[in-house]
Amino acid sequence: MSDERDYEGEAKASGWLPQDQWKGPPEKWVDAQKFVERGEQFFPFVQAKLKKSLDKIDTLEATVNELRGGNEEFRKFHEGAIAKEKREREALIAKYEAERTKAVTEGDGVAFQEAESKLAEARAQPAPTTSTAKPGLSPEAQAWMVENPWYTTDKRLKAIADGLSDELASEQPNLKGRPFLDELAKRVKEEVPQKFSTPRIATTQGNTGSPAVKAKERTYDALPSEAKAACDRFVKTIPGFTKEAYVASYDWS
Repeated sequence: MSDERDYEGEAKASGWLPQDQWKGPPEKWVDAQKFVERGEQFFPFVQAKLKKSLDKIDTLEATVNELRGGNEEFRKFHEGAIAKEKREREALIAKYEAERTKAVTEGDGVAFQEAESKLAEARAQPAPTTSTAKPGLSPEAQAWMVENPWYTTDKRLKAIADGLSDELASEQPNLKGRPFLDELAKRVKEEVPQKFSTPRIATTQGNTGSPAVKAKERTYDALPSEAKAACDRFVKTIPGFTKEAYVASYDWS
Protein backbone atom coordinates (compact mmCIF):
# COMPACT_ATOMS: atom_id res chain seq x y z
CA MET A 1 0.00 0.00 0.00
CA SER A 2 1.48 3.35 -1.06
CA ASP A 3 1.87 6.18 1.43
CA GLU A 4 2.00 8.70 -1.40
CA ARG A 5 -0.26 11.64 -0.62
CA ASP A 6 -3.33 12.10 -2.83
CA TYR A 7 -2.86 15.80 -3.57
CA GLU A 8 -5.36 15.73 -6.42
CA GLY A 9 -8.10 14.24 -4.24
CA GLU A 10 -7.46 16.80 -1.47
CA ALA A 11 -7.35 19.65 -3.95
CA LYS A 12 -10.60 18.65 -5.65
CA ALA A 13 -12.31 18.41 -2.23
CA SER A 14 -11.36 22.08 -1.69
CA GLY A 15 -12.56 23.28 -5.10
CA TRP A 16 -9.50 22.77 -7.30
CA LEU A 17 -10.07 21.99 -10.98
CA PRO A 18 -7.83 20.22 -13.51
CA GLN A 19 -6.31 22.49 -16.13
CA ASP A 20 -8.69 21.30 -18.85
CA GLN A 21 -11.66 22.34 -16.70
CA TRP A 22 -10.18 25.64 -15.49
CA LYS A 23 -12.21 28.66 -16.65
CA GLY A 24 -10.05 31.41 -15.17
CA PRO A 25 -6.93 33.13 -16.55
CA PRO A 26 -4.40 30.46 -17.60
CA GLU A 27 -1.60 32.04 -15.56
CA LYS A 28 -3.70 31.68 -12.39
CA TRP A 29 -3.98 27.90 -12.59
CA VAL A 30 -1.75 25.80 -10.31
CA ASP A 31 -1.30 22.05 -10.03
CA ALA A 32 -2.96 20.05 -7.24
CA GLN A 33 0.10 19.81 -4.98
CA LYS A 34 0.80 23.53 -5.10
CA PHE A 35 -2.89 24.27 -4.49
CA VAL A 36 -2.91 22.09 -1.35
CA GLU A 37 0.44 23.42 -0.06
CA ARG A 38 -0.67 27.01 -0.62
CA GLY A 39 -3.86 26.30 1.32
CA GLU A 40 -1.91 24.80 4.20
CA GLN A 41 0.37 27.82 4.21
CA PHE A 42 -2.45 30.36 4.43
CA PHE A 43 -4.92 28.36 6.52
CA PRO A 44 -3.53 29.53 9.91
CA PHE A 45 -3.92 33.16 8.82
CA VAL A 46 -7.44 32.56 7.55
CA GLN A 47 -8.32 30.72 10.76
CA ALA A 48 -6.93 33.56 12.89
CA LYS A 49 -8.86 36.13 10.86
CA LEU A 50 -12.03 34.08 11.14
CA LYS A 51 -11.59 33.78 14.91
CA LYS A 52 -11.12 37.53 15.16
CA SER A 53 -14.32 38.11 13.17
CA LEU A 54 -16.24 35.65 15.34
CA ASP A 55 -14.94 37.37 18.47
CA LYS A 56 -16.18 40.69 17.09
CA ILE A 57 -19.60 39.16 16.43
CA ASP A 58 -19.72 37.78 19.98
CA THR A 59 -18.78 41.22 21.35
CA LEU A 60 -21.47 42.91 19.25
CA GLU A 61 -24.09 40.40 20.38
CA ALA A 62 -23.08 40.95 24.00
CA THR A 63 -23.33 44.73 23.51
CA VAL A 64 -26.77 44.44 21.90
CA ASN A 65 -28.00 42.23 24.74
CA GLU A 66 -26.58 44.65 27.28
CA LEU A 67 -28.32 47.58 25.59
CA ARG A 68 -31.62 45.68 25.48
CA GLY A 69 -31.35 44.83 29.16
CA GLY A 70 -30.21 48.35 29.96
CA ASN A 71 -33.20 49.90 28.19
CA GLU A 72 -35.60 47.79 30.24
CA GLU A 73 -33.74 48.61 33.43
CA PHE A 74 -33.71 52.31 32.51
CA ARG A 75 -37.46 52.21 31.85
CA LYS A 76 -38.04 50.80 35.33
CA PHE A 77 -35.70 53.41 36.82
CA HIS A 78 -37.59 56.17 35.02
CA GLU A 79 -40.91 54.85 36.31
CA GLY A 80 -39.45 54.80 39.82
CA ALA A 81 -38.30 58.40 39.45
CA ILE A 82 -41.79 59.43 38.32
CA ALA A 83 -43.33 57.59 41.30
CA LYS A 84 -40.95 59.47 43.61
CA GLU A 85 -42.01 62.79 42.07
CA LYS A 86 -45.67 61.85 42.64
CA ARG A 87 -45.04 61.02 46.30
CA GLU A 88 -43.18 64.29 46.84
CA ARG A 89 -45.97 66.25 45.17
CA GLU A 90 -48.62 64.55 47.31
CA ALA A 91 -46.56 65.11 50.46
CA LEU A 92 -46.17 68.79 49.59
CA ILE A 93 -49.92 69.17 49.08
CA ALA A 94 -50.57 67.42 52.40
CA LYS A 95 -48.09 69.77 54.13
CA TYR A 96 -49.79 72.90 52.82
CA GLU A 97 -53.23 71.51 53.67
CA ALA A 98 -52.05 70.95 57.24
CA GLU A 99 -50.65 74.50 57.41
CA ARG A 100 -53.95 75.88 56.14
CA THR A 101 -55.93 73.89 58.71
CA LYS A 102 -53.63 75.11 61.48
CA ALA A 103 -54.05 78.72 60.32
CA VAL A 104 -57.85 78.37 60.43
CA THR A 105 -57.71 76.83 63.90
CA GLU A 106 -55.49 79.62 65.21
CA GLY A 107 -57.37 82.34 63.35
CA ASP A 108 -54.21 83.48 61.55
CA GLY A 109 -55.42 85.10 58.33
CA VAL A 110 -51.94 85.85 56.98
CA ALA A 111 -50.76 82.27 57.45
CA PHE A 112 -54.00 81.02 55.89
CA GLN A 113 -53.52 83.11 52.75
CA GLU A 114 -49.91 82.01 52.42
CA ALA A 115 -50.79 78.33 52.82
CA GLU A 116 -53.73 78.68 50.44
CA SER A 117 -51.52 80.26 47.78
CA LYS A 118 -48.86 77.55 48.08
CA LEU A 119 -51.53 74.84 48.03
CA ALA A 120 -53.13 76.23 44.88
CA GLU A 121 -49.77 76.35 43.13
CA ALA A 122 -48.89 72.79 44.16
CA ARG A 123 -52.26 71.47 43.00
CA ALA A 124 -51.94 73.30 39.69
CA GLN A 125 -48.91 71.26 38.77
CA PRO A 126 -49.94 68.18 36.74
CA ALA A 127 -49.09 64.87 38.32
CA PRO A 128 -46.04 63.21 36.74
CA THR A 129 -46.84 60.38 34.35
CA THR A 130 -44.73 57.67 32.76
CA SER A 131 -46.43 58.32 29.42
CA THR A 132 -44.15 61.33 28.94
CA ALA A 133 -41.18 59.01 28.41
CA LYS A 134 -41.41 58.63 24.65
CA PRO A 135 -39.47 55.70 23.13
CA GLY A 136 -38.67 57.81 20.06
CA LEU A 137 -36.47 60.15 22.06
CA SER A 138 -32.73 59.78 21.81
CA PRO A 139 -30.96 58.20 24.81
CA GLU A 140 -29.38 61.62 25.51
CA ALA A 141 -32.80 63.29 25.64
CA GLN A 142 -34.25 60.53 27.84
CA ALA A 143 -31.34 60.83 30.27
CA TRP A 144 -31.76 64.62 30.37
CA MET A 145 -35.49 64.33 31.03
CA VAL A 146 -34.86 62.01 33.97
CA GLU A 147 -32.47 64.60 35.38
CA ASN A 148 -34.91 67.44 34.60
CA PRO A 149 -38.42 66.03 35.25
CA TRP A 150 -39.86 69.55 35.38
CA TYR A 151 -39.88 69.56 31.56
CA THR A 152 -42.65 66.95 31.51
CA THR A 153 -44.44 67.84 34.75
CA ASP A 154 -44.65 71.65 34.56
CA LYS A 155 -46.42 73.11 31.52
CA ARG A 156 -45.16 76.63 32.18
CA LEU A 157 -41.53 75.54 32.48
CA LYS A 158 -41.88 73.43 29.33
CA ALA A 159 -43.21 76.44 27.42
CA ILE A 160 -40.33 78.59 28.68
CA ALA A 161 -37.81 75.89 27.73
CA ASP A 162 -39.29 75.50 24.25
CA GLY A 163 -39.07 79.26 23.72
CA LEU A 164 -35.51 79.47 25.01
CA SER A 165 -34.45 76.50 22.88
CA ASP A 166 -35.19 78.47 19.70
CA GLU A 167 -33.22 81.39 21.07
CA LEU A 168 -30.29 79.16 22.08
CA ALA A 169 -30.27 77.37 18.70
CA SER A 170 -30.11 80.73 16.96
CA GLU A 171 -27.29 82.01 19.17
CA GLN A 172 -25.21 78.82 19.16
CA PRO A 173 -26.08 76.75 16.05
CA ASN A 174 -23.13 74.39 16.63
CA LEU A 175 -24.28 73.43 20.12
CA LYS A 176 -25.89 70.00 19.86
CA GLY A 177 -26.93 66.99 21.94
CA ARG A 178 -26.44 66.89 25.69
CA PRO A 179 -24.41 70.16 25.87
CA PHE A 180 -27.35 71.95 24.23
CA LEU A 181 -29.85 70.42 26.68
CA ASP A 182 -27.68 71.25 29.70
CA GLU A 183 -27.33 74.86 28.58
CA LEU A 184 -31.10 75.01 28.02
CA ALA A 185 -31.77 73.75 31.57
CA LYS A 186 -29.34 76.34 32.93
CA ARG A 187 -31.13 79.16 31.13
CA VAL A 188 -34.56 78.02 32.30
CA LYS A 189 -33.35 77.98 35.92
CA GLU A 190 -31.89 81.47 35.48
CA GLU A 191 -35.16 82.67 33.94
CA VAL A 192 -37.42 81.43 36.77
CA PRO A 193 -35.20 80.56 39.77
CA GLN A 194 -38.17 80.61 42.14
CA LYS A 195 -39.60 77.52 40.45
CA PHE A 196 -36.59 75.50 41.53
CA SER A 197 -36.56 76.45 45.20
CA THR A 198 -39.55 74.36 46.32
CA PRO A 199 -38.70 72.63 49.60
CA ARG A 200 -38.42 68.86 49.59
CA ILE A 201 -40.35 66.74 52.05
CA ALA A 202 -38.30 64.34 54.19
CA THR A 203 -39.59 60.76 54.27
CA THR A 204 -38.87 57.76 56.45
CA GLN A 205 -38.08 54.20 55.58
CA GLY A 206 -40.99 51.78 56.02
CA ASN A 207 -42.07 51.44 59.65
CA THR A 208 -38.59 51.08 61.11
CA GLY A 209 -38.52 54.67 62.24
CA SER A 210 -35.04 55.20 60.78
CA PRO A 211 -34.71 58.52 58.89
CA ALA A 212 -34.15 58.63 55.18
CA VAL A 213 -30.76 59.69 53.86
CA LYS A 214 -30.35 63.43 54.38
CA ALA A 215 -30.15 65.56 51.26
CA LYS A 216 -26.54 66.58 51.89
CA GLU A 217 -25.57 62.90 52.18
CA ARG A 218 -27.19 61.88 48.89
CA THR A 219 -24.12 61.11 46.79
CA TYR A 220 -22.98 58.33 44.48
CA ASP A 221 -20.84 56.89 47.27
CA ALA A 222 -23.91 56.67 49.54
CA LEU A 223 -25.85 54.52 47.04
CA PRO A 224 -26.39 50.81 47.81
CA SER A 225 -24.10 48.52 45.83
CA GLU A 226 -26.86 47.36 43.45
CA ALA A 227 -27.85 50.98 42.76
CA LYS A 228 -24.22 51.88 42.03
CA ALA A 229 -24.04 48.98 39.58
CA ALA A 230 -27.22 50.15 37.83
CA CYS A 231 -25.90 53.73 37.72
CA ASP A 232 -22.65 52.54 36.17
CA ARG A 233 -24.55 50.60 33.51
CA PHE A 234 -26.66 53.64 32.61
CA VAL A 235 -23.61 55.88 32.37
CA LYS A 236 -21.92 53.29 30.12
CA THR A 237 -24.85 52.57 27.78
CA ILE A 238 -26.83 55.85 27.68
CA PRO A 239 -25.10 58.80 25.97
CA GLY A 240 -25.16 61.89 28.17
CA PHE A 241 -26.39 60.11 31.28
CA THR A 242 -24.48 61.10 34.43
CA LYS A 243 -24.03 59.86 37.97
CA GLU A 244 -25.55 63.15 39.13
CA ALA A 245 -28.73 62.42 37.16
CA TYR A 246 -29.04 59.01 38.78
CA VAL A 247 -28.42 60.38 42.28
CA ALA A 248 -30.98 63.17 41.75
CA SER A 249 -33.68 60.72 40.60
CA TYR A 250 -32.88 57.83 42.95
CA ASP A 251 -35.55 57.05 45.55
CA TRP A 252 -33.72 57.66 48.83
CA SER A 253 -36.75 56.95 51.00
